[in-house]
Amino acid sequence: MIAKPGELRARLGGRVLTFRLTFDGIARIETRLDAGILEIAEKFPARRISSQDVIAILAEALNGAGAAIGEAELGELVLEAGFLEAARLAGLILMRGLGVETEEKKSPPAHRTPGTNKPAACPGNG
Repeated sequence: MIAKPGELRARLGGRVLTFRLTFDGIARIETRLDAGILEIAEKFPARRISSQDVIAILAEALNGAGAAIGEAELGELVLEAGFLEAARLAGLILMRGLGVETEEKKSPPAHRTPGTNKPAACPGNG
């Protein structure tokens, strides 16, 4: 099954789940964590994220995708996956929800001539 625009299918613990962060979900995350979404996002590169941050993001993204997973079950999936993997996934979901291009979404780099920074000759390229 292919994910719809704005959705991310990923493995968490032993399950493949669909995540989708909506605008309402972002507002609920802000309320739940008592912080603005950019302030929350800044915690990830600074490695100041908490389990509450991770669960809030994952729960809202699952809710946005229509999944019926309770937070107790979600907590078990996080433990099964490991906190660092769950935090990485939460960060990816948050960045996509904010429209930040992630490595997974970037276009592949243009082919370059070895030893130079010049585009390789291709049909229609010169």
